[in-house]
Amino acid sequence: MFRFFNRLIILLFIVAIGSVVILISGRESDESLADKYSAEASNNAKLIGRFIEHILHEREDNLEDVAASPDPHEMADRLQKYSAFIDKHYSLGECFSTGITDSGFEIIKSISLGADDCSVPAPKNYEIVRKLKRGEVYIGLSNFEKNRNMILIYPVMRDGVFSGSVYDIFTVMDEKGVKGYWNGLNSGGRSELIIDDIKAYGDDPETQELIRLKSKIKHGNTAEYNNRQVGFYCFSVHGTKFCLVYTTEQYKRQFVFSFLPWAGDYAMVIVFVPLGLLIMLIITEMFRVNKKLSDEIADRTRHLNMLNKKNESLFQTIPEYIVVHDKNGNIIEQNSKFRELECQDGNSQNILDYVREKDKFRTRLEALHEGEVENFGEFSIVKSSGEIMNVSVSAILMETDGTQAVLSVFTDITDYKNIQNSFYLAQRREAVGTLASGMAHDFSNILQNISLQFGLAERADDAEKREQHLESINGIVDGARMYIQKVLQSARDTEEKPEPRFGRELTSMAVDMASNLLPPDVSILYSDTSEGMMIKIAESRFIQMMVNLCQNAAEAMDKRGVITVTTSKHEMYYGMFFELRVKDTGRGIDKNDQKNMFKPFYTTKQRKGAGLGLATVKQVVMDSGGFIEVHSAPGEGCEFIILLPETK
Repeated sequence: MFRFFNRLIILLFIVAIGSVVILISGRESDESLADKYSAEASNNAKLIGRFIEHILHEREDNLEDVAASPDPHEMADRLQKYSAFIDKHYSLGECFSTGITDSGFEIIKSISLGADDCSVPAPKNYEIVRKLKRGEVYIGLSNFEKNRNMILIYPVMRDGVFSGSVYDIFTVMDEKGVKGYWNGLNSGGRSELIIDDIKAYGDDPETQELIRLKSKIKHGNTAEYNNRQVGFYCFSVHGTKFCLVYTTEQYKRQFVFSFLPWAGDYAMVIVFVPLGLLIMLIITEMFRVNKKLSDEIADRTRHLNMLNKKNESLFQTIPEYIVVHDKNGNIIEQNSKFRELECQDGNSQNILDYVREKDKFRTRLEALHEGEVENFGEFSIVKSSGEIMNVSVSAILMETDGTQAVLSVFTDITDYKNIQNSFYLAQRREAVGTLASGMAHDFSNILQNISLQFGLAERADDAEKREQHLESINGIVDGARMYIQKVLQSARDTEEKPEPRFGRELTSMAVDMASNLLPPDVSILYSDTSEGMMIKIAESRFIQMMVNLCQNAAEAMDKRGVITVTTSKHEMYYGMFFELRVKDTGRGIDKNDQKNMFKPFYTTKQRKGAGLGLATVKQVVMDSGGFIEVHSAPGEGCEFIILLPETK
């Protein structure tokens, strides 16, 4: 069978060669060829040129309507409608930018809808500026080298005075014709829009030659150029002369059966029958290959189904709460462990109904990047029974069924939180011991001052001096009472609820408290540029965090030196933060200790300390929804950077 096909193909090839000889003998004459291409150039130049002329007048009318608006708001509304009209009715092309400028040509509103932003600065041509300020419209090509973008600037006149302009920059044409229309029109031809001014194309000899060629035409609107026909259609818009130049492809001779007219109708059949038979052979081979591929695909499909079942089993049996949802929180899929959770709203289909800190979770979702596993931090879930479960959430943005989804893993850390609270209480008690030692020293000084003033009052020779010393004693007693209140407030064991507070006031209070507990040769310098930012945190926990950091800094400096505390605003892509920096000039921390420094019971002080200070600091920061970083190197001191989210 295949041998028969081969012989038939050879026979048909012989017939095809004969047909080619006949075609060559009947090819077109030079005169008819030139007439045909001339007609094509003329017709296409008129057709495309008149359409572009219509486009320019239509855009000019719309832009005039925008410029005639009675007030800026109406002008902006009309500009928005105009851009929507262009977006709906025209192909935008490489660029489309429209906007409004003030009298100094500074852009005050801009709308860009194309592939590129083609906004331009103020006109640098003095003649153009003068023309606009006289109330005249400017239209021209924004880039003579590319011949792609058209710029139309309409002046805005208020009581005869130039007050700004409305501009429109758009792609008129590409290499195939008018952008969005006639793509592939008469394949091989090329159209372009030029300004009928040879001086505008000083660096483009080809365009200069076309303009010269147009000026030499005496009859009609076409001329021969480089074995092509060139058609011209010229028009003027607001004093600017344009020419649409359509250049045909190079002459290609068409072959006809001049002495066998009936055979000419079947020329394509005669030439392409062998090709058709060859395609049939290829199709037969493709069927054979497709059968083999289909069998292989069936095997791989069975293998993939087995893998999917295995993955589904893993997904359902992992002892973590796993859920797939979109960025709005709508649940797509969940494992059997997650189904065990029943929030207070029942079996909800939105993940936000499960967590108490909804705004925090929503903010983390909006900031999630594709391909990155991010730790959202700690959240609380209230079960239907009223029990509160603490969870740590990690999430990754992925693609499923062609759409973006979020895979979130909830890890139950309730027991871990209870242990952390025990660490926190133990560290608080350790801090109370340190505080008591400092109180003993401070009250010793207070009693000495009282004793001194009392002795001076006894030896006073008149009632007025004695009264002054007694007033001093009263002032010392009032100061001692306020000191005791601050100490009791920071040392109480009751759990204090977080409340919105000014960050700089909390820091100033914490710095005063820490100063009373530090060695006499250690001082704290505090500066603030936070501009009254507020944070939500328990006062006692914030003070304890600051005391821990300052005590660690003092020990790192061998109890002699200056601790620098600064507070400021810090903007990140997902919100504004209160930034707290605590810096010392001590011995620094090596990389190995930096990896473990926030772990409970980890300490480099050997027999001193319980290793709970920095663990408590991190826990306070995490509970407040913040972040903590450390910058340090041996011998270069240490700086802790804490970011706490702003609250209103």
